[in-house]
Amino acid sequence: MATITSLNLQPIPSTSSPGEENSSNLELQFRDEKYWNEHCTQVLAKLLSVSGGYSVGAQATHIDFVGRHVVPCLGPEPSRAHAPYFLAPAPSPFEPSLNFTDKSPDPAVRFTFELLGPDGCSKTDPVAAAAAIQLLPKMGALTPGADMRWVNTFAPALLLTSAEAELVKTRLPPWLKRVPQCAVAFDLDGNKRVMKVYFYPMVKHLATGKSSQELVFDVIRRLEPGGPAFGPALDLLEDYLRNADDAAPIKVLGIDAVDSEVTKARLKVYMRRKSTAFSVVRDAVTLGGRLDNAETLKGLELLREIWHLMLDEPDGIKDDDWSKPPNDPENEHWGIALGIELTPGKPRPQVKVYVPAWQYARSDVAMVDNMKRIFQGRSWQWGENNRYEEMLEVAFGKHQVEMSKILHSYISFAYTEKAGLYMTTYFASPAEA
Repeated sequence: MATITSLNLQPIPSTSSPGEENSSNLELQFRDEKYWNEHCTQVLAKLLSVSGGYSVGAQATHIDFVGRHVVPCLGPEPSRAHAPYFLAPAPSPFEPSLNFTDKSPDPAVRFTFELLGPDGCSKTDPVAAAAAIQLLPKMGALTPGADMRWVNTFAPALLLTSAEAELVKTRLPPWLKRVPQCAVAFDLDGNKRVMKVYFYPMVKHLATGKSSQELVFDVIRRLEPGGPAFGPALDLLEDYLRNADDAAPIKVLGIDAVDSEVTKARLKVYMRRKSTAFSVVRDAVTLGGRLDNAETLKGLELLREIWHLMLDEPDGIKDDDWSKPPNDPENEHWGIALGIELTPGKPRPQVKVYVPAWQYARSDVAMVDNMKRIFQGRSWQWGENNRYEEMLEVAFGKHQVEMSKILHSYISFAYTEKAGLYMTTYFASPAEA
């Protein structure tokens, strides 16, 4: 079986002299890392400090890891980027987030970043597949407790070969500048880091003609360990997708890089529905009525109570069939995103809902007020005394919160009987400090 280190990708030789090239590359690398440390590492350090749940030692451990090992993955600073960044509506391959739950008074800090390195999306590595092949094993080796078995099975099925990368360049539609290949995320739990890996199967679809559903589901069923244990939930999801609209191909696959035989490792299948009407949300969360258990219906009830606030409609939404127009209809990130979680041995998937806040909010000031009302409704301390707003001002700067360009990129919602309600706010890490 091929692994992520055995795909056929060959570097293009340089024509510069070794001395000139090394000196120039080191200077540019220093500039890039200085930039990303200022705009990403420092933001994360402030979030860790003000979130309240991390000891000084844990903060230092995470910041050292990001500065040493994550920043070199981010590629050139935006002014020299080989291609547009994709993770958020800001010129950055780095997306910090905060996870709020009923079970904890303090939010958990998380971050996601694209694997680019110095050459990802350049002429020598047009879709950053070579960067992913090089950097994924390093990230796994640097993460105690990481289990890369599922990742190593998906990588050769979803990352492009050199020939496929060249082919994709000719097949991208004019409106799509690029499709990403791979990203990594870390949930920060005390002084520990839990690793997740994200693949974007649409780029393999462009190269091979196979549907993203076929590419992903075929691999899930043969995963070791646990493939057959996904069967009932996967069958239910496939049945739903057979009747879903044409806006529901699999956009992203998320993998918990932990030992599935020890912990409840999940796969997450992400897709999009081009509507914010709550009738569409209801259909998506219940997978067309297939999920009718008490837990799903309770979560749907709670989501309906705050849906207007997630869409920045503070006075409420009376019509469940009304879909709010996006701020930028030319950008594909509108409607709702769905994260459908599959866990080995669980017969039912769980559906999370993601709203691209920047597409529907008037401003960050408005979104801060909306989130404050949501937090107050759950008796979360971050709804008190402007604490949420002050946390963002400390991390990103008051001027960023007050800018017309919206800092909140996505807001997600989920509910389980065990964890209660939990929400994550994702941020478009600013290009200017």
